[in-house]
Amino acid sequence: MTQAGCLDNHVWWSVVTHLTEPIGPKNVRDMPPDLEARAIETLFDLLDEFLELRDERDGLNRIFAAHAQWRRLCDQNGCNATDATTCPTVRWPRAASRIKPNNPTLDNRH
Repeated sequence: MTQAGCLDNHVWWSVVTHLTEPIGPKNVRDMPPDLEARAIETLFDLLDEFLELRDERDGLNRIFAAHAQWRRLCDQNGCNATDATTCPTVRWPRAASRIKPNNPTLDNRH
């Protein structure tokens, strides 16, 4: 949710398709084959990264901290579970296996 803005009342496939292709509405029953394939790839990539991060030392704390930061920003901006343009996003913590050595990130606390 922290990457998708104010989509916390959407079903999982809506969030995944938004993260795959953020522009325009999507109909899961009538998606172009290339978007469907990319959405499936995005779904499994998000699940894999979540599971990797969860299993790291302090991983759950980092996940909860990102979510808490996102909720605070939502509350400060008056965002109310809509797709309003003022909805904040928060950088998701990266699993250690996904951080490239020569590409520093804001989240190297692993």
